Amino acid sequence: MLAFASAIILTLLTTTSTLEAFGISSTCQQRKTTADHQLLQRISHIVLRSSKHSLDPPVASHYTSPAVTDWLKQVLDSYHRETGHDLLPNHNSLSCEEQARAVALFSDAVASHDFFRDPEDPTFNYANVAFLEAFGYEWDEFVILPSRYCVENEKQMEDRRRILDNVRDGVEDESDLDGLIRVRKDGRRIILKGVTLWNVFDGKNDDPVGQAVWVERIESLD
Repeated sequence: MLAFASAIILTLLTTTSTLEAFGISSTCQQRKTTADHQLLQRISHIVLRSSKHSLDPPVASHYTSPAVTDWLKQVLDSYHRETGHDLLPNHNSLSCEEQARAVALFSDAVASHDFFRDPEDPTFNYANVAFLEAFGYEWDEFVILPSRYCVENEKQMEDRRRILDNVRDGVEDESDLDGLIRVRKDGRRIILKGVTLWNVFDGKNDDPVGQAVWVERIESLD
């Protein structure tokens, strides 16, 4: 498709340039040239649009479902609200699907849990590819998992609960997020570095509907 369209563009350019070089400028030819230029513009638009999509890395369909794209917009808007920065540069200039694709393929780990199913025991509802790989889960099993399952003992459970409550109340201490120890599905321990945790809002009121995390580095301890 792209090769065929490109050949048409080249033919139109060559024909137009050749005629102009010989000074052919009759009314009929001018009309033909105008029509050719209009066709050229249409085909160029199709080629550029097709080229863009062909260069986009594929993502699993769940990352671009309406529910996920809507949630990701809330995650990104809330990050800006909480930090004053954009997780994705100029994210508001992107469509919801473009935002979702970008976060899914983000090189750093991003995940979230919501308070809808159980405010006292939040459940994961999102993880990008990097997060799933680091924790060893598949999407379908991860998005029904209570987020407390990422810790391995009672002490970590208590620390996690305190950190989440502090973030929810707006009294986060960044030192709490430095070097968090978490556990993969297979039981191996990992350490999270460069962690940012924030509340997610739906824009309807000031009560958070969930929380999201961005992890710059994840290293194995076992």
